This record gives sequence, structure tokens and C-alpha cells, in this order.
Amino acid sequence: MRYEITQAQTAFYEKNKEILFEDFFPLTVTDAIKEFSPGYDLWRKHPEIKKMATSVELGTILFQLTHTRPIRLLFDRIVENETVNLKETSFQGAIAGVIISGSSITIFSPELPFKVEGRALFLSYGELKSVFTFRENDLFAASLKRQGYTYGDALNSDDYPLIYR
Repeated sequence: MRYEITQAQTAFYEKNKEILFEDFFPLTVTDAIKEFSPGYDLWRKHPEIKKMATSVELGTILFQLTHTRPIRLLFDRIVENETVNLKETSFQGAIAGVIISGSSITIFSPELPFKVEGRALFLSYGELKSVFTFRENDLFAASLKRQGYTYGDALNSDDYPLIYR
């Protein structure tokens, strides 16, 4: 594993609710983010994004910071100059958000909104028992309904893969 999480980094994350890891992904991998149109669940159509979103190394770091296992990929989305808030999504059980910008990643807690500068890939991760819930302003809810989910349904691992067990 390239990154070893130290006690100091864990303490920093617990105190500040976010942490930056520089040079996490090669720029050749993350350059693809510039090419994609805004939308949800790009990992389902684009192998480059799936590789980043389901990275074992990223799952290991999320486990070390959140002490949660297993960890499920909830969704991804291209964001640009906006604030993202995991409490406003249709997923109960979110444990962390990840912003991929350039070669760096920022991991942040669902307890706080996160301001994204520039264009980035926003990934959301949750616990095994994550549930589809009603959020009036979440545009992604319609996508979940098209997949056959109704409010209160637990997410299926075939639709929302486990990235760390």
C-alpha cells in the first residue's frame, strides 16, 4: 500500500472532519475527469472512473479513517465550484465523501458540507446497511426509482458494490 495512515493523520481527520492526500492517483488516470459530462454514476459506464471509485487502496484508507467495514460505493458525480453535502443525498448510512482533483484526494466526513474548487469527481461511500431515503431536493432519487428502489429499501450489492470488506 502506498499510503500508511498514521495516528496523527487519523487524529487530524477526527478533529477536522477532512484530510488531503496528495499524489494519490496518477494524473494520467484523473485527467479523464475533465472529459466527462456532469451526471451521476459515471462508474457504471466508464472504466477509468470505476477503477478510481473501487480502488482497494482507497477502501483501505476509508476503513482506517472511519473504522467502518464493509464499505459500499454509493454514487459518483462530476462537480464544479459547488458545496457538496452528504446529508442532502438520498442515502442513509453515508460514511465519507471523496473529492478527486488532479492527482490528490480529499476525504471528508458526512458531518460537514465540503466546498469544491474547480472541477472534480465526487465519490460517496456508505456502510453495508445503507438505505434509500426521501430527500426532496436530491436529483439522484429519480435514478434510484428507475432502478426499482422505493424509500426505505436497503441497497443491493449488485447495484452498489462493496469496495472494502
